[in-house]
Amino acid sequence: MAATDLTGIGSVLAAANAAAAAAIKKVGYQFLSAQVAEFHLRFTQALTTAGSPMGPPNPPTSRRCRSSSTRLATSTDLPKRPWGPGFDPSRQNAGTAGHRR
Repeated sequence: MAATDLTGIGSVLAAANAAAAAAIKKVGYQFLSAQVAEFHLRFTQALTTAGSPMGPPNPPTSRRCRSSSTRLATSTDLPKRPWGPGFDPSRQNAGTAGHRR
């Protein structure tokens, strides 16, 4: 089952992070590993609830939950033009090869 596999992956990530954190005392690595663990948790939850016909049993209602999910979806780490060079959403170029400036 996919959920079981994802849980196993999460356990492996946690063990690897614990081993690396003991050897590497860098704050950056610890911060990054915490982000990876949080992403994995949210990804697993999303996949688990996606198969449910009723959706998530307890939708997030707190302001903190909504703001963190929004922050993940609108991260400034994403490229400005994720569709590649030549993509212009203001022009109607759907189905064409696009254009270069």
